[in-house]
Amino acid sequence: MKNRIWQIICSLSVVILFFPFVVHSQADDSALAAKSDKAKRWGYENQGEKSGWWQKAATLSNNGILGTGISFGNQLDDILHVGYETEWAIPPQYEKVAKYFGENLAGVQLNGRVGFVDRYNRFIIEPQFEPVDRLEGFSRGLAAVKKDGMFGFIDKSGKFVIPPKFEWAENFEENDLAAVKMDGKIGAIDLKGEIVVPCKYKLKEMMTKLPTSNKPYKEAAKKVKSDRESGVYGDLLSKIEEAGKAIDILISDSLYRTSVPADSLWTAPLRYEEIARVGDGFALVAEGDKWGAVDHYGRLVIPCVFDMIEYMSEGEMFAVYEDESVGLYSWTGALIVPPSYDRIEPFVAGSSVGWINFEHGQIGANGLVMDDLLDRAFAKAVVLDEAGLHAEAREQYRKILSIDPTYAMAHNNIGIMDIEGESYKEGMNRLKIANKLAPEDRRAHV
Repeated sequence: MKNRIWQIICSLSVVILFFPFVVHSQADDSALAAKSDKAKRWGYENQGEKSGWWQKAATLSNNGILGTGISFGNQLDDILHVGYETEWAIPPQYEKVAKYFGENLAGVQLNGRVGFVDRYNRFIIEPQFEPVDRLEGFSRGLAAVKKDGMFGFIDKSGKFVIPPKFEWAENFEENDLAAVKMDGKIGAIDLKGEIVVPCKYKLKEMMTKLPTSNKPYKEAAKKVKSDRESGVYGDLLSKIEEAGKAIDILISDSLYRTSVPADSLWTAPLRYEEIARVGDGFALVAEGDKWGAVDHYGRLVIPCVFDMIEYMSEGEMFAVYEDESVGLYSWTGALIVPPSYDRIEPFVAGSSVGWINFEHGQIGANGLVMDDLLDRAFAKAVVLDEAGLHAEAREQYRKILSIDPTYAMAHNNIGIMDIEGESYKEGMNRLKIANKLAPEDRRAHV
C-alpha cells in the first residue's frame, strides 16, 4: 500500500498547496450561556482554552477544517461524529440561565425555581427563589433574588443580607449602588439596603446616565464611596466577605460534591419510561429505546440519545454506547470523547483501558490515549487496506479519528481511498488536512 500511496501523492503534489500549521487559543476559560435548539434548554458553552479531546478537535477547527460534519461538496464529511460541534461546559438542562458567571456563580432556573451553580454545575445555592426576567451571578458578594413576590439580596451562603422588600432589583454595581423599584418607580440603595437615591424615575437609565437627572445618583455614589473608606460598612462587609470566602473554598475544590439526601425521591419528570438508580445521586433514564442520565435534582445530565449507558462510579464517568461504539462523559455531563472505542473498562486510579480492533491501551481521565494504542490500531487498519478490505479499513481509520481528530495518517489514507474512488475533492481535502497536521512527516506530504 505504501508504494500505491506514494505514487498518488507524487502525482498530486503539483496541484496541492502547503498551509502552515497554526493553533489559535483563547486566553481564559470563560463560559457563555447558550441554548440548545434540540433540547430547548439552556446551558453553558466553553469559550475558553480547550483541553483533552476538544483541544484536538479545535486544532482542526482553528485551521479552517471544521471536521465536525461540514460538507465537502455535496458529501457529508465524516472526520468526526456529527452532533459534537459545541463543547458544553454545562449541558443544556435549564429553563433559563444568567448570561455570564458573576464571581464564579450563575443564577439558573430549574423546574420553576432559581438557584446558583458554579462552573462544575454544582448547586452552591439550591433552587428556592422565584423566577425573574433576567438572571445574574453575584456582584460585590451579593445577588438579587425574588421571594414571596419581592426582591432582596443574598450572600453566597444563600442568606438574606437585605430582606426582600423591593418590587424589583438588579445586582450591585461597582460603585456599591443597586437599582431597585418601589411604588412603580426606580431608585437606588446602598449595601445596607437603605434608599440613597429616591425612587422617582421611570427608567434606570434616567437615574444613572441622563445628564439632566443623574446628579442625585452621582452624589450618592460619591457618598457611599466615602462611607466605605471611612469604615461605615465595615461590619457588614466583613460578614459578606466571610460568607463569600467559605463558599469560594468549596468552589475552588474540584472534588467537592453537594450532598444527596438519603431519602431523595428525585424530581425526574414522569415522561421517562424507565428509571434506574446507580449511586452518587444519579439515575439512568429511558425515553423510548434511548438512554440518558439524570441527577437527583431532575437535571438531564446526559441526553436520552444513546443505545445504552452505564455509570462508572470509580472515575465518576458515564460510558455511553452508540452503534456498538463506546464514549465517555464526565459526571457534570461534559463530553470527554464521543463513542469511538469498541470497549472501555471501568476507571481505576484515574485511568481506564480502551479497546479498538482487539488492541488495548490506557485512557486518561481527560479521554486522551496514554500509550501507542492508536498506532497499533492504525497498523492493523493498513493491513486490512492492503488486503483489499477497504470498507473495514475505512471504519478503523474513522474510529481512530473519532478518538484523535489530529491523527494525520488516518486522514491521509482515507484521502487516498477517496481519490481512488474518484471522489477527488474529498480526497484532496483529506490530504491537505494530513499535511497541515504533520508537515514534517514525509508520509503525509502532498
